[in-house]
Amino acid sequence: LRSVRKVVDKKAEMAKNPNLVVVENKVSGNDPITVAASAYISATSKISVLTFESNMKTWKALNNNQNPSYAEFQKMAKDLSYAALPPFQMYGYDSDTGSLVVLEDKADKKRRYEAAGIPFEG
Repeated sequence: LRSVRKVVDKKAEMAKNPNLVVVENKVSGNDPITVAASAYISATSKISVLTFESNMKTWKALNNNQNPSYAEFQKMAKDLSYAALPPFQMYGYDSDTGSLVVLEDKADKKRRYEAAGIPFEG
C-alpha cells in the first residue's frame, strides 16, 4: 500500500464523498490547530512546526481569534511534513474548529482489504 500525505478541506471533501468518516479526532489543548498539527506531523519537522505555531498565533491575533480558512491554512502549513497515512485516509482541515482530523473512506478501505484478502471489520 502506498502512503498518503494529503490535507483536504474537511467539509468540502465530506460533501463530495458520503463514504468519508472522521476516524481520529483532534488532540485537545490550548490552541487546537497547533496541538493537532503537532500530533500529526512527524518529529523530523520540529522547526516547521514551531514556525507554523508562531504563524498561527500571529494569524489569530490579527484576525479576532478566528480560525483561518482552508486556503489560508494551506498557505500557513505549506512547509509542514505530515506523517504518511494509508491510501484510504487523508487529513482534513476543519475551519470551524481550527483542527486537523483523519478522514477515512470506508468503501475504499473495504475494497482494498478485500482485494488483498484481508478480513474487513469496518
